[in-house]
Amino acid sequence: MPTLEERYRAVISQQEEQLLPFLRAFEALQEQLHLAKVAQHKQDLLDKVGDLFPPLNAALDGLTVPPGLEEFHQKWREAVAHLEDAYTSFLSGSEFNFLVAYFQSRRAFSLGKYLLYSLRTHLPTLQQYWLLPEVLPRRAELETPVAGVAASTGVMHRPGTDAHSEYSLYVPETYDPNRRWPLIIALHGGHGRGDAISYSRLNRSTVPGRSTSPTATSARSYRSSRHCSTSMPSIRAASSSPACLTEVPLPMP
Repeated sequence: MPTLEERYRAVISQQEEQLLPFLRAFEALQEQLHLAKVAQHKQDLLDKVGDLFPPLNAALDGLTVPPGLEEFHQKWREAVAHLEDAYTSFLSGSEFNFLVAYFQSRRAFSLGKYLLYSLRTHLPTLQQYWLLPEVLPRRAELETPVAGVAASTGVMHRPGTDAHSEYSLYVPETYDPNRRWPLIIALHGGHGRGDAISYSRLNRSTVPGRSTSPTATSARSYRSSRHCSTSMPSIRAASSSPACLTEVPLPMP
């Protein structure tokens, strides 16, 4: 008979399989969005995704969480809630004022993906969403920190202070201060938010094997928003990845 944890993980694994097509479909939709075709976009998304989230939530409501997985479960539920918000906001937005719904859905999508990224080591099926197929066999290598490096890595958000504006950072998980790393600085404008830029404004990337979420740009970038130098006076969002235009040493913030 399966243990409590095995039953729990089986449900989460099934939900990963269900969410992966949604993530890809919603991401692709943002890349191809045309305001003159909103009704068609909605129908296409509904045809691909259907009534996905009520069954997901019902299954989670009936789950008994194994000891030690309470924090994971809370984050998973929050991620699912954000993705559902993104989906319903997009579908329910009025065609006469669709931009409001669009930005709300994009914001919710970004929040959901940040949570999923933080849980990625526990979600083997969704690993293929973050990594390009050719480097999936190197997953462990890409997730293993360099020995003796105490620098913070991953996705980080820095609130505004008297010295600088709010900005977001991405430092590769294999960051080594003894190497030179390229730096990308993304200055975000329009009606978006800087802390969402990495997951909703940057295109898929082939950088070190990690991919970045798309929407309106055609440049290949990184899927997470992260590391910057310490002198950033008025930057709303910043992102670095190990393959960019200019190589610079990265002092840690």
